[in-house]
Amino acid sequence: MLQPISSPNTQWSKILTKGLITLPKPWRDDLGLKEGQLAKVKKVGRSIVIEPTDQPDYELYSDAEIQTMLLADALPPKLAAKAKFYWKDIK
Repeated sequence: MLQPISSPNTQWSKILTKGLITLPKPWRDDLGLKEGQLAKVKKVGRSIVIEPTDQPDYELYSDAEIQTMLLADALPPKLAAKAKFYWKDIK
């Protein structure tokens, strides 16, 4: 039976439920990857590139910050009533 060829830069991994895949331990150690760390994952052609990062390219907000933003964006009551009336008519 033929065995898959592996090298330090090529390893075989099985794709598990929900697309989970295990990166080989030597790679994680070499790259300094820790459990729970963020990574940017991109599709490039038919390849997947995983870039470890400590900072996402987007901002994270707390629940309190989101509530503050939602309150700031809320329509005045009179306009909200008008929008609700209009929405009911187009359903």
